[in-house]
Formats: sequence, structure tokens, C-alpha cells
Amino acid sequence: EPAFENGVRLTTPEEMNIADMVLSGLINKGLVRSLFAQGIRAVGLSGSDGGILIGEAISLDSRTGKSTQVNAGVLRLLLDDNIMPVFSSTAMDAEGKGLNINADEAAFAISTALPAQTLVFISDIPGVLRNDAVIENLSREDIDEAIASEVITGGMIPKVRSSADALEKGIGSVIIGGYEKEGDLHALLAGQKGTRITKETTHT
Repeated sequence: EPAFENGVRLTTPEEMNIADMVLSGLINKGLVRSLFAQGIRAVGLSGSDGGILIGEAISLDSRTGKSTQVNAGVLRLLLDDNIMPVFSSTAMDAEGKGLNINADEAAFAISTALPAQTLVFISDIPGVLRNDAVIENLSREDIDEAIASEVITGGMIPKVRSSADALEKGIGSVIIGGYEKEGDLHALLAGQKGTRITKETTHT
């Protein structure tokens, strides 16, 4: 039965084996093959490969982890050779034991270590909402105001705060949005969908 701590689902040692097999195996390789079919050279990796993502367990009886160290050299080598890394968020601790790290946290850690030009968070909603309408653009100042006025609430608060932190660590922009159909990722990157978070103040 699922167990939670401070809203985070805990991964048992037995479930860690399943997470490795599904996330770093079945799903990861499926994505690599799909990219190959589109003419894109891709390599599937997990946080354990090359010690890219090292973390620590959030509790003694759990293999749910938080990131403590990123070694992005392997990713830079691949990117420099125009090879796309396909990354799963299973990682390991300092002793080499498996960890399951939240995908948003892993994406944040890796993108800021590179740093990436754009970080995209795929959510189950179309973006940051105000009165059920997507806010197209936000800045750090806008985020603070929206949280204070309770326009942004609940689980979206840590997501937008992480986005603001990413900007301070060198990311050019952060996009939060949903993926429902083919072409949505392109639309998100092109600013046609979702919420784009940048350092500049905008009021769109």
C-alpha cells in the first residue's frame, strides 16, 4: 500500500527494483527507439550511469531520494556530439544503492548543472492558471505577487518557486504546461501553449 511522507510517495527497496526496470529499462529504451525511428541519435541513461545524479534517501526505510550532486560531464560529451541523452530519474546514493528521485527535481538539477537554455515541466494542467485561464508569461516578481495574492496555490507553488530558482542558476526560461497530443512540445517551446517564466517582468 502506498506510503507518503510530507506529500512525497515513498519507494520501498522492493519497489526500487521495479522503478529501475520500468523507468530506466522499458520506458527509457522505448523512447530511445522512438527517437531513432525519427532519425535522432539518442542514448538512454539513468542517474546511476557515470554517477550523473547522486542523492540521499529522505528516510531510513525508503529508497525515495533527493539530489545532492550532479556530474554532467557525460551529458556534455553526448550533447557536443549531437547525441540526445534520454534520462530517467532513478539514481544512487554515495554507497551505490538505488534511489528514486522525483522527475521534476532531477530535471531541475541536471538542467541547472549544464546549464540548459530552456527547462520544460510537463504537468497535468495546461499551465499556471488565473481564473481558469493560462497565464502566458511570469517573472520572479510576478510569482511572488501571485503567491501572496493566492492566484498560485497548492502544488503549483513549489513548481514555480523551483522555476524561479532555475532562472537564478542560469536557465534562460522555464515553461510549465500540459502535453495532450502530437506537436504540443513544439507549441510549448514556441510559446504557443503553457506558461513561460523568465527574469523579465511581463503582464501578458
